Amino acid sequence: MKFFRNPWIIFIPVAALFLFFRFFGQPIIEYLYQHQSYDLLNKLAGNQGGMPLDYYLGRIETVFLGPIKSVLAGVLLLSICFIYQNKLTPRRFGLIIFAYLFITRFEVLLDPPYGEAITGPFIDVIWLYKHSLNYIGMIQLDLFTKGGPPIYPTCFYTLFIATLMKIIPSTPIFLLVMHLLHFIFATIVIVTFREILRQTFDEKIAIYGAILLVSLPLFQSMLELLNLEMPCLFFAMLAVYFLWQRRLVSASVTALLSNFVKDPGVIACLTVFIFSIGLFLKETDTKKRWKFLLCGLVVLIISLVKFKIRAVIAGEQLAGNRIAAFCGLPFLTANPWGKLLLIALIIFLIQSVIWWRQPREKRGRLALFFTEHYIVLIMLTISALWFLVYLNFSAMLPRYQLLLAPFMAFLFIFTVQSLRTARLFVKILVAGVTGYLYLFFHILPPWILFALAFLIVFVLLTPRLIHFSFILLILFTFFCAYGFNYPNDCDYRLIYENHCPFSSTMADSCYNLLPFNRRTTSCIPTPLERSLEYRSRLQIDKKIAKEVETNYADFLIVAPFSTAETLIFSELGYVKKGLNVQEYGGRTNLGVQLFNGIRQVDLRRTIYVGLRYERILADMDFPLDPHDKIIKHLVYGDLESLLFMGGFAIEKARVMINILSAMEYLKHKAK
Repeated sequence: MKFFRNPWIIFIPVAALFLFFRFFGQPIIEYLYQHQSYDLLNKLAGNQGGMPLDYYLGRIETVFLGPIKSVLAGVLLLSICFIYQNKLTPRRFGLIIFAYLFITRFEVLLDPPYGEAITGPFIDVIWLYKHSLNYIGMIQLDLFTKGGPPIYPTCFYTLFIATLMKIIPSTPIFLLVMHLLHFIFATIVIVTFREILRQTFDEKIAIYGAILLVSLPLFQSMLELLNLEMPCLFFAMLAVYFLWQRRLVSASVTALLSNFVKDPGVIACLTVFIFSIGLFLKETDTKKRWKFLLCGLVVLIISLVKFKIRAVIAGEQLAGNRIAAFCGLPFLTANPWGKLLLIALIIFLIQSVIWWRQPREKRGRLALFFTEHYIVLIMLTISALWFLVYLNFSAMLPRYQLLLAPFMAFLFIFTVQSLRTARLFVKILVAGVTGYLYLFFHILPPWILFALAFLIVFVLLTPRLIHFSFILLILFTFFCAYGFNYPNDCDYRLIYENHCPFSSTMADSCYNLLPFNRRTTSCIPTPLERSLEYRSRLQIDKKIAKEVETNYADFLIVAPFSTAETLIFSELGYVKKGLNVQEYGGRTNLGVQLFNGIRQVDLRRTIYVGLRYERILADMDFPLDPHDKIIKHLVYGDLESLLFMGGFAIEKARVMINILSAMEYLKHKAK
């Protein structure tokens, strides 16, 4: 294939094309809009009817420019890796990956925290920052379930962030350092993953596997977002690497660090403990044997103590965020990763049976089997432990799966490589099981595409075709970076009829013509973390903050739970100075005042922030009432936000929730 013989043939023209779309894409959209080329804009956006410029900028970035730039950047990354293939040392590969991350997303380096990073770990961070890093004092307060600040009471990483915030008083520089730190975490994860693949399979497969991990939409979004998932994965990946190298002290330390970044990191600790027992039984050197066992026991004891402390601090749990036996089963049965784990396990068991059926003189001792399959056993174990942990957790958010991603990517490659040399009847058996699991138990179109790609790789016989299939799969996942493989829950197709003018002020008649989708959607910050879709929501939040701070800084701002913190805490980077904000639709943290009704505020000096797809009650038009007065309409892509006065729908929802809460309390008391 010419691509492998001379990658420069691909690199140079693709680099030129990438730079063109990178620097001239949005200016071209603005030019077309200024010259009223709506037909072309609507075709690119997949929309009918004239829309504001910000709609086209956001929508075309998501459905056209973004995916194209992602694919082009992926081709460049593949090309440069194959240019230096024979000289691709870990250090050089790390520099290439970091350069790729920096060049392709330098615009996010000053982005503030987003979504549940704000209402989660940064709640702890800001409290620690404002209270002289008093970690002991924080964990003695009520947990967030009772109105207190602690969200992650046994997480030391929030203390690290707060310390960094103290050291770096400039918010832009602090955000720059945090993003670069996450880029470094992601780079080391990729480099470590490639090293494991390179010493398990071959050089080309290692490159494909590493870039496949980079290309996953979830990985691309998580390396940009300042939450706990990437550092947790960073330490877990190092723990697996050190365990694979039988460096049990380093593996124990990094596994514990993963656990103390976020609780699911306990899967790294349990993996280290399980394999410390195996190494203890296998090792013949007495000194090493007891060292292995001691490391495993220390990790297990510290993890158990931490879990007990967290349970005591947490106390009563929220219904939607609790730990209980098998409460996470509905989420895991629909998870396609579980089916991949099952397929990999079937392959491994078949290989094990074949291995054990060899003549005894060739088979050797149990230790030989353990040695030959050591890394596969590690990957199977840590993946199974992830499912075991979330089997007993009531919430399943997209970002939780980042901790699983590299280990499942390894098992995918292991499955493909194993089937390449397997007998035909084994390929047919596994292909049939795969098709049944995916097509009958998870029928979403993107996973059908994934299943087809999976099956095609299964039946391919030549290494060249396998390499070509890996390239196609990688480019497809790069194309999905902006959520192509997910349903668009934010697409409301807003249409302004009867020449209703789109401006900063809109008459009531205009509002009545705005179509409103009553169905409950997932177009809220947390689900959008699954890919770079989140960027549109972040842009809306930034536009809200800029508009409010510029024109309504002396008003009382009443905002939903997901937005209020962005307006009150200048440390987050949305506003330069904290505003007077009250919160509706959720819990309060750090003393943010809860909105207690329109009778408690001056309606003439109160501005409400509303996002049409965020509602408290599914059967109420929320947050707007026909009697509310729209002041400003903000749009970016499919997302929209309103600034308005009145707050009558919000008041209705507040009263209704109080009535329902009172009824629930009386019902519970009657029992």
